[in-house]
Amino acid sequence: MEILDLIDKLAFMAENAKQPLLNKDQIILDENEIYEIIDAMRNNIPTAIQDAQWIKKDEERIISAAQDEHDKIIQAAQDHAKMLISEDEVVRRANAEAENIVAHAEQQAHEIIEGAFIYAHDLMDKLENQLTVYYEVVQEGRADIQKSLDSMQQNKPSANKVPDINVHTED
Repeated sequence: MEILDLIDKLAFMAENAKQPLLNKDQIILDENEIYEIIDAMRNNIPTAIQDAQWIKKDEERIISAAQDEHDKIIQAAQDHAKMLISEDEVVRRANAEAENIVAHAEQQAHEIIEGAFIYAHDLMDKLENQLTVYYEVVQEGRADIQKSLDSMQQNKPSANKVPDINVHTED
């Protein structure tokens, strides 16, 4: 079950929970069901972490590919420049063209690498936002559960207390 489905289930349980007669601001939840949902949430969190690790690996792969492309472009430009070198006038033209090619190649490589970093940054922002939402929902769930437990413990009948019994007799 997805984490958002578990959160919806927890919200549904809270909305449809019974209320004690004297404490209308409290609810009664099945402890086992709550712990099952919490366990399922814990099991789903690693999936989000795996997604983050996948994004990090994808970022590294994109950056590596961009660097490889950069190296290939630079090498091609240098090879092209070497082919153009011959006589004085040809050498000057070749050097100028080679510099242009290298400058263009470096610019393209820079744009590719920058694009990869921007892409990776955006993915990390989205993942961070998603994890923040999950964290806040879990914290709210835990607080609600603790509040219910505290309330139940405060309202627990005492073993030493004898209940008041009112006996009515007809006259």
